[in-house]
Amino acid sequence: MTLSIAGKYPWGIFKTAPGGPGPQGIIFLTDSRFTDNVTNEINDVGPKIFSLSNDVGLVYAGWVHGALECIKSFKNYLQVNSNKSTFEKIDNLQNIAREKYSQLQKGRTENSPLYFLIGIWGRYENSPDLYLLRNDSPFPFHAEIVDGLYAIGANESTRNLFHQKLDEYCKSGKVLNDNPLDWLNYCSVVLSNDIIVPQVSRYVGGLIQTAILSKNQFNWVTQAEFLGSSETWIITEREGDRWTQKRGSDIVQHTEPRYDPTFQGATKIF
Repeated sequence: MTLSIAGKYPWGIFKTAPGGPGPQGIIFLTDSRFTDNVTNEINDVGPKIFSLSNDVGLVYAGWVHGALECIKSFKNYLQVNSNKSTFEKIDNLQNIAREKYSQLQKGRTENSPLYFLIGIWGRYENSPDLYLLRNDSPFPFHAEIVDGLYAIGANESTRNLFHQKLDEYCKSGKVLNDNPLDWLNYCSVVLSNDIIVPQVSRYVGGLIQTAILSKNQFNWVTQAEFLGSSETWIITEREGDRWTQKRGSDIVQHTEPRYDPTFQGATKIF
């Protein structure tokens, strides 16, 4: 499994803040942990955030093979349908997911859980929307519109813990602005310090991946942490076709390109 998070910003009080709502965007973050469906072995090499086009991105949780096959089909559809409206895009993406999942499940003894959070910046609407697609909904993969911050994967207690710790972080007075990029950083701190480092779940771990979707622009986001005790930096960033985490000049861990069917050289920002 994994713990994957996406959010449509602004949310909460920032929607009605004095001076108007802050800048709009969709933030994405996740870990890199995979669990082999056959051997139950765990590794930390999985990219989980994908850029499908300049105005569509997603994060997933659940069945790896099913997700990657769906994502390939999503990408192929969007390559020739970039001029469609948000409604047309998500309507077709949910149909693709439903059909592909059904094909891949043939011969399997049980349904494998699979969830997508898909962010779309509407070129005609000039605003973002976030959708949840899940195999276990009453009508599988029917797109449900999501407002605010939403987590998929792991288990309910881990998802709730993330939201609880983020709330505590906010109440501490550390969150005082309406910048979606800063919110992405706050979420990354909580995912790292309160979920991954204390090993809350054996299914969540590895390096953290982050991205943001703004107006017609998908960007990978680099994270940096300074370790004062050793006076070195830990940098996690997208380099070419993979995510890498470096301590100084040494690579600590990285994702495997073979698990990314969509690499297209999206830009990255700090």
